[in-house]
Amino acid sequence: MCLLFVMSEWRFVDSPHHDLPEETQLAKLIGRRYRYTQDYKTVPYLGPSGREENRVVYIGKWINPLNSEAEYSRIVLISRILVAVSLIAVIFAVYILGANVENKWFMLPMVIAIFPIAYEVMSAFMLPSKPEKMERIKFDKSFIRLKTSSVICIAAVILAAVGFIIYWALVLFKAFEPPAPFSLRDALFALGTAAALASSFIIYKQMKLVRTEELENTSKL
Repeated sequence: MCLLFVMSEWRFVDSPHHDLPEETQLAKLIGRRYRYTQDYKTVPYLGPSGREENRVVYIGKWINPLNSEAEYSRIVLISRILVAVSLIAVIFAVYILGANVENKWFMLPMVIAIFPIAYEVMSAFMLPSKPEKMERIKFDKSFIRLKTSSVICIAAVILAAVGFIIYWALVLFKAFEPPAPFSLRDALFALGTAAALASSFIIYKQMKLVRTEELENTSKL
């Protein structure tokens, strides 16, 4: 469902909406949020049926990466690998302790982390493979969303890690008796948490390495 939603954001639809305000026409034609409508313009043309229809053209500023092709490709490759690692690590951590009802109070942040990681995956694979100028919405839905999702994921995983540490610290100081002693499953949960945290942090750092400039759109309409 999420993938279909993301794909629909890039689709151009040529259909007439002559009775609607121009901003509403653009939103319907390009299937995108109103915040991006100022970057597009509808241009009338004669369709195959002989009727006047609207074509959407981009008039906003282009976002152009300034990194060298080698550096840019390395950033994209590392990011794509790490989003996969992060996703596997979180799913593994949730699965490994999924049967332990007593531990679900600090597992909840890990479950929540699956959602920003899903956005990380979608965003990482929307990154252009080579440095090229792109529309603002494409830049926002790839680079910006990947960086934002990584921050949210880091916050969720840190909450899980803090909860895990507090839980076993209380056990260590005899605050209460755990239903089961520390086991391999708990160690693997800690390992998965650490892997997810490290992966998302490195992804964030990779996105910070991307340098961009805005280019004026010289299209003549």
